[in-house]
Amino acid sequence: PPSNLSYAHIPQTEFSTESEEISFTASSSSPESYDWILYSCDDLSTPIDSGNVTSSPIIILPALEPGGCFAISIRSVCGAYDYSDYVSLEFTTPGVTTSCGRFEITANDGTTNRASYEYTQC
Repeated sequence: PPSNLSYAHIPQTEFSTESEEISFTASSSSPESYDWILYSCDDLSTPIDSGNVTSSPIIILPALEPGGCFAISIRSVCGAYDYSDYVSLEFTTPGVTTSCGRFEITANDGTTNRASYEYTQC
């Protein structure tokens, strides 16, 4: 089976969309591919998504619900009807962050007047 499963959230940038990334160390037996199944921690009997990849990492698009608990199970596919046992990883996606309050923005003109510009958000 694959080993060293790890999770990372990939934030959205101007070049990519938000996603989840599950990395793992390949099996030493050099399998043909890897099957994966994704579950919500609230329901480990009904898969949310599944797939097959030939290498690490597994990229999950679109990004999962913020602050959600998920479990992924991965197994090696060694040939027709020849699979390793599943290995699993439970992970929690980052929560939604909200900001509320007063932000001061000053012009980059060399002045020291901190009240030059004000922006209030809430």
